[in-house]
Amino acid sequence: AAAAGEAVSSSLAEDEDVSVLAMFDHEEVGSNSLSGAGSTLIADAVERIGFALAGPDSADNLELHKAARARSFIFSVDQAHAVHPNYASKHEKSHSPVMNAGVVIKTNNNQRYATNGVS
Repeated sequence: AAAAGEAVSSSLAEDEDVSVLAMFDHEEVGSNSLSGAGSTLIADAVERIGFALAGPDSADNLELHKAARARSFIFSVDQAHAVHPNYASKHEKSHSPVMNAGVVIKTNNNQRYATNGVS
């Protein structure tokens, strides 16, 4: 275990990319709140990190930020509720999540999820 930890530390020390992990709670009710995933919190933080790394005198800060975002990949990971036996009629019969039965791919007609045909 110690060797694996050292290998991870070594590879992180050599990594030139910036990795960001953001976790949000209560998305169903707070996505558009001041600190929810639908807010500007992450976009602002990533922009500030990029500007800080580019240096205070860089005239190309905005262009560097846009280029970095274009090369980025975002995972939007959420949990899915299994079918409650008392409310099974609320689910489509062919699309009923079962506990501990694998991955669920969620869609939303309003395109509120980051998942699409490419990702």
